[in-house]
Amino acid sequence: MTVNGNELLYQLNRANGHIDSDPLVVHQLLPEDIHPLASLPALGYVSPLNSLGYPTLEASAKATIGLQNPDAIIGGTRMGPVTVVVYVEKQLGGAAGTPVLTPAQTGPSTPSWALTNQDTSKAKNANDDVITIRVATTSDGITFNDVGAATGLEDPFSVTLNAIRWLGSGSLIRLSNGHYGMFFGAGNCLDNDSDGFHFIGYAQTVNPVKSPLDLLAWNVVNGFDNPILSTDSVTDPVTQVTYPANAPLVDVTGADILIPGQVAPWIPPLGFNTNFFSGRVYDPQAIVTDDSNVTIIFAGYNTPQPSSNLGDYRTIGRFQVRFPHGYLASPENKDDDGQK
Repeated sequence: MTVNGNELLYQLNRANGHIDSDPLVVHQLLPEDIHPLASLPALGYVSPLNSLGYPTLEASAKATIGLQNPDAIIGGTRMGPVTVVVYVEKQLGGAAGTPVLTPAQTGPSTPSWALTNQDTSKAKNANDDVITIRVATTSDGITFNDVGAATGLEDPFSVTLNAIRWLGSGSLIRLSNGHYGMFFGAGNCLDNDSDGFHFIGYAQTVNPVKSPLDLLAWNVVNGFDNPILSTDSVTDPVTQVTYPANAPLVDVTGADILIPGQVAPWIPPLGFNTNFFSGRVYDPQAIVTDDSNVTIIFAGYNTPQPSSNLGDYRTIGRFQVRFPHGYLASPENKDDDGQK
């Protein structure tokens, strides 16, 4: 993100004793010729190969101030003298400051039929993590001032199997009518993971965005049951209800086919599924190419728990979404943060 002419890179702190509990790590980028990451330290973390556990953070890194339990920045946009960001707040186990979850609000263990390519010995246990989508402003990219919690995107206490309980990643785009759109990765108690990797959806702001407050109210357009892209369809053997209810917007039949040898010797209990994102699909990054087309770069795994099959790895894919002509703000009109 570019703030007042400074190009900044934000990362999660994965150092020992800091995982999922610390501010975001910040490095300033100073590109040289064709090397956009030239200014970064050789190793973001100091970790001798023979060490055990997680590494320590290298000394030149800075940290954000004022973001509440940040887990991801969904996007940012320039408004007058400040940059406004939409980000994910995650509180593990419903940490202090959030309502205490009742048994009816705690995500139950993953149903045995809910995920394909699942190692049934590693089914997810009950999950009471709480996420909130928040808005904040900054003038330097380091210190942030909270604006508030966004509404209309997720229900952090729902156990309904087609609800959005956790929203974990995403990307913002500007629309020609002054509203903003958001592509996001999300999930619920079907996979019971607060990283939100069951499907890719889309939402828009309720109002045209004229101030940071206008980024607090959203309407979901493509949710769980009408996703843009989704992990494998599954059916409850008791109720015969299928999740999602409708086929994804993006048809990937026959695309990116894996072969059994690529996941050998691991054999999924329910058989082999071929899409590289059969188990996880998340982190959509939107690139506006003209006033009607958006290219989405996303990540996926063949299995919901990659440790089940060490031959599986994160794969990056892409697809395009077409809006009506003139629906998107022109990509030539960029603000100070490079948002289109």
